[in-house]
Amino acid sequence: EFLRGELPGFEIVDATSLMQRVRSIKSVEEIESLRESAEIAESAFGVLREAFRPGRRERDLAQEVERVARAKGATDVLILTSPGPYLRPPSDREIVSDDFQMFSVELSGPSGYWAETGAMLGGDVSSEDLRLLNVCVTAFDQAASMVKPGTVCSDVASTVQEVVSSGGYSLGIWGGHGIGLEIPEYPSLVRSANAEIKEEMVFGFHPHVIDPKTDHSVYVSDTLLATREGGIPLAEGTDRLVQTHLAGS
Repeated sequence: EFLRGELPGFEIVDATSLMQRVRSIKSVEEIESLRESAEIAESAFGVLREAFRPGRRERDLAQEVERVARAKGATDVLILTSPGPYLRPPSDREIVSDDFQMFSVELSGPSGYWAETGAMLGGDVSSEDLRLLNVCVTAFDQAASMVKPGTVCSDVASTVQEVVSSGGYSLGIWGGHGIGLEIPEYPSLVRSANAEIKEEMVFGFHPHVIDPKTDHSVYVSDTLLATREGGIPLAEGTDRLVQTHLAGS
């Protein structure tokens, strides 16, 4: 109201859309901040190779992950998990030997930039669940290769849909979004998005696939930098299935 009073004849308009597009292209410094956060997230996720075993509660696993993340400088940590069909906060549920469980870590590092990583935790995993995992990983890999300059965001989402549908499964939550000082940021990787991917955009990419016959789900995620060769993980990459210390226990 002050500006309207002081600037007669000028129209004040919402610049959110303009700024979202400016922020979507990350600088060299921003990419390094995002990389630092991605490395922290993967280090924290790595403790699950030892911590995930029968008798432990989901909250126990989350505590171990957050302990490592905070020690490495994370300022905010969001942990979600579930056997399916959808992610939720950790509960008092105890792990059992035939679990097949989604686990997601999203955090902001010391700079305030966010990154995410997620994979499956499992014990004596059935052949049906391994097939479900393979379809999700295939969708991730094919779509991630398209995260490059000139690709329309809807085409990435459509590729995920095609791979999942051809496998006989259903899609869960949306496939991904820009990431930086906020989650989510522009642009979204959904079938209704007509934005074009630019070099040095960064995405949180997380296909979520549901088996409608069992309600079992697979969720794999990573933080990808758009390059001319496709989406490149900002850290080394989390194993898609962590089974250590669970199978046969």
